[in-house]
Amino acid sequence: MGATYGQFCPVAMAMELLDERWTMLVVRELVSGSERFNELRRGLPRMSRSLLSKRLQQLVRAGGAAPTEGTGRGATEGVRAGSRPRKGAGHRRGLTSPASTGP
Repeated sequence: MGATYGQFCPVAMAMELLDERWTMLVVRELVSGSERFNELRRGLPRMSRSLLSKRLQQLVRAGGAAPTEGTGRGATEGVRAGSRPRKGAGHRRGLTSPASTGP
């Protein structure tokens, strides 16, 4: 990851994750509904596959995105942002958009 601020302030901790190049654009694509790797690639055509994969792994490790389980090959098929559970799936921790947080 990028700069470490060495503080436990939520803003500083968020910036440690989000200040990497392309990360905010990946978050934008996730919040707008892209879940599969190729959907993200279409939204970020100039981003390399390896960098996209790296950023997704960082977001999953940090809890900003949750892997979705696939029905084929037993592998993870995509990632999802948001805290609302998918139909038939358990609640997963994720990123919520400001519009989805209620009073």
